[in-house]
Amino acid sequence: MSQIRIEKAVNFVTAKPLAWIIFGIWLALKYGWLGAVWCARWLRERWRAWRSARKEPAAGVELLPNGRAGRTTRRELARR
Repeated sequence: MSQIRIEKAVNFVTAKPLAWIIFGIWLALKYGWLGAVWCARWLRERWRAWRSARKEPAAGVELLPNGRAGRTTRRELARR
């Protein structure tokens, strides 16, 4: 490439805001999924921690046959 063509290309990219907007959109599409994957993994870890903390009963509370620490259903009462 000649020097004039290089200068024209550099001037176009630096002088035109639309070129920077297009470049930003291209970068967002190319690398944005990495942020989405990281966020999804973080949310899944938080969800699993919350669910595992809920499964442990409070001190002094006995688990029922259904695995919950609450009232039994009518069907479970009928089985007793």
